[in-house]
Amino acid sequence: MRKFTALLAVTALVAAIAAASAFAATNVAWKVGSSKTVRIHKGGTVKWIWSDHQPHNVKGPGFHSKLTSKKGFSYSHRFRSKGTFRISCQVHSNMHTTVKVS
Repeated sequence: MRKFTALLAVTALVAAIAAASAFAATNVAWKVGSSKTVRIHKGGTVKWIWSDHQPHNVKGPGFHSKLTSKKGFSYSHRFRSKGTFRISCQVHSNMHTTVKVS
């Protein structure tokens, strides 16, 4: 019985760690000329952080941030479905993030 209880506790701990990592934010430095592909699990979050004083926003399918040039500003979005999503800055055509959700 003790072995079963220990096994159950270890299984619960592994499941909790996996769930926490799925919901931890993946950060993206958001600046002119940035291009990055990130891979996350369904339910995961991507956080864009303004790394310069240029005006930026984040626009993706069904969501967008406000336009601001405040360095250090951030915007987060949780991806609730699987797929590949192209996220861009509407001001700078050379800024984008590809988010691959598995």
